[in-house]
Amino acid sequence: MRKFIITSIIFIITLLSACGTKENPIEILKPTEIEQKTSGSYEIETIDFNIGERNIADINYSLKGIISIPKEAKQKKLKVAIIVPGYYKDIKSQDKGFRYLTEYIAKNGYLGIAIDTDPAYYLKHTVDNEYENIPKIVDEHIKMLKESNEGNNVYDIDLKNKIDFKHIALISNSISKEAIFKLTKEQSEKGINILTLLLVNPTNNKYNDFNIDNVKNISILVSELDGEVVGLDGFSIYNMLKEYKNQNILSLTLLKNANHNYFNSKTKSNDAQNLDIDLSKQISRLEQEKFLKKFTITYLKACFRNKYDNTIYDTKVPTVTKIDSLDVINYLQTSKNEKLKDIRKINEFKGKNIK
Repeated sequence: MRKFIITSIIFIITLLSACGTKENPIEILKPTEIEQKTSGSYEIETIDFNIGERNIADINYSLKGIISIPKEAKQKKLKVAIIVPGYYKDIKSQDKGFRYLTEYIAKNGYLGIAIDTDPAYYLKHTVDNEYENIPKIVDEHIKMLKESNEGNNVYDIDLKNKIDFKHIALISNSISKEAIFKLTKEQSEKGINILTLLLVNPTNNKYNDFNIDNVKNISILVSELDGEVVGLDGFSIYNMLKEYKNQNILSLTLLKNANHNYFNSKTKSNDAQNLDIDLSKQISRLEQEKFLKKFTITYLKACFRNKYDNTIYDTKVPTVTKIDSLDVINYLQTSKNEKLKDIRKINEFKGKNIK
């Protein structure tokens, strides 16, 4: 009798559970392809500059770089993108490899400047010294931009009252990430609030104190076939940044079949060859440069002009798998939508050929 009662109760509970359960249909989001739209219609002027000697730790170095501006911009003041290159052993004057990017930035109506970061690595070279030296070098360049805005003809081009210091973006490449967050904090203490960062193949060797109280937009671009930063450190950086809640934009884009070096036009080596894998689908240097040019402008338009529609920063666009016909994996967290759009777990993503 007791066995019969227990069996009956289980049957009733099971029946009630079945009756009260409604099967929720799962909505499958279709992959989205995005074509990045940029104008590139401005006539531009580009100057290679050497402003003169400066000093770090009693060692002199030259303050050099490349600056590009639109000749006749529609806006009264030029929003600024400062490129901080990483370190490539096979070239000197690290800025030279990003001339194509400063010029494209200017063609789209902004001021683009790439600085020579060689001194950060040659002056008593240690990893820690790069972290200290890059903010000092960039600070000198920002001082020169201020002087130009005040009417001093530093670059042999007229920039008097033409620079918008409320809209500055930093574009860092490779190991320069180690100093970018230190730099943004130091500049904010001097009244220069750098609100926008683009980290291209960033390293995450040691410094995880991001100091991003004033930074509102961070976009990370990672190359899948990175033979230099084989741990794909951009993913770990993104994971740590997710804990902060003050960003308007926080995104990570993995560009598939791309390598580390080809974003710098002057590097010769193909670092993807260090991975000892099939490179038959690797994209070309020109494809990577074209991608970075349009990716940069799309990001600047989102941050500087609130142009989000049909970009990877648009919360209405799900599961972006291609940008300009190139394969990507994209993650996004915004102040409007804090949930990742891609259900794959980002912490499970591994670099290729890592032991």
